Amino acid sequence: MVLNYRRPLKKSSKRRFSQIKRRWSQIVSSLKSACICVISACICVKKEVFRAQYRLKNNAFSLLELIITVAILSIGIIIVLEALSYSARMAGLSCDIIDAVFLAEDKMQELEFKEKQGLINKEPGEIRAKLEGFDWKYTLNLDPDLNLYKLNFDIKWLRANREESLDLNTYLR
Repeated sequence: MVLNYRRPLKKSSKRRFSQIKRRWSQIVSSLKSACICVISACICVKKEVFRAQYRLKNNAFSLLELIITVAILSIGIIIVLEALSYSARMAGLSCDIIDAVFLAEDKMQELEFKEKQGLINKEPGEIRAKLEGFDWKYTLNLDPDLNLYKLNFDIKWLRANREESLDLNTYLR
């Protein structure tokens, strides 16, 4: 029997996604302003080149104009590459978060199924395990006031030699 039951993301996950979205919009806005600066600088350099051609009757660029153009273009390329690198890191992190949420959802559905069969009382209070690079543990306690089981789910994993974690809390009927 397969249960199709979805739980909403925890507020900290929503906060993390909103932080990622906010950071991405900051990068995009800085990219836009950098592109505008590069375009305006290129236009200015082009105008200066045309003025110099008419003044000096020379069809070549001066060394200063070339240095300025290369500097402006290199700044623009660096900004684009930094944004690309950041977006790749955030995409990987979001994939890890999605995998962690799916793992938690599977374990929650398994516990919910056991609880409906009456097997939940035989479960120990805390269980730890490893699966596909994720270290996870959950604690199951009976809340006597609500007569519900409180489930605390904690998932940890390594991402770029940095430990990431996701904590989910819910109640089982």
